[in-house]
Amino acid sequence: MVYLKLALLLAVFAYCKYSVTCGTCKDRKGWYYSEKADRCWMYIGGEVGAISANRLCYIRLGVLARPTSSVIQEELVKFRNEKFNHHGVAKGAKAWIGLNDLGNEGTFTWTGGKPLNYTNWKSGEPNNHGGDEHCVYLNPEGKWMDQECEARFHILCEFDETALKQCTKKDKLCQYWTVKGRCTQEESKKFMAENCSCFC
Repeated sequence: MVYLKLALLLAVFAYCKYSVTCGTCKDRKGWYYSEKADRCWMYIGGEVGAISANRLCYIRLGVLARPTSSVIQEELVKFRNEKFNHHGVAKGAKAWIGLNDLGNEGTFTWTGGKPLNYTNWKSGEPNNHGGDEHCVYLNPEGKWMDQECEARFHILCEFDETALKQCTKKDKLCQYWTVKGRCTQEESKKFMAENCSCFC
């Protein structure tokens, strides 16, 4: 019996480590899939700075939204408007997107390093007003504007397929899950445990 239990545990471990991935965004609670844009988005209530906003997306296996084409831009604005209306967000509210020039002043790139090939700047933007505007948000009309990263705006996350790794056992008690190779924090561990199809 002991050998049978051991064999079963080893089989479960091998299945977890090598066979099971964590699915797609369409399988996950809280994510909205736009077929037209082929993107999944999540709205997170509250207003925070851009760095904190990206962290909140990251622990949900995402990044700040990246409207990299006119179609994605249009669909993202529709999603934002629907969520703002549903949650009673005041008109004129702003939301961060995953664009910044923190790496090189004046050279804007998407979170994750993707180059900027499509833009939707408001006229006169980006202007780096005051010399410290390095993050980007959607204004009420859906145009892009640069702003200080410490400003507090709403959060629009985009599911990041590259964040999904095979469920990996980190210790004998299987207490940790990894996202992009790093042990996650408590909230992320809980999310992974609830949403991964692999459990130990």
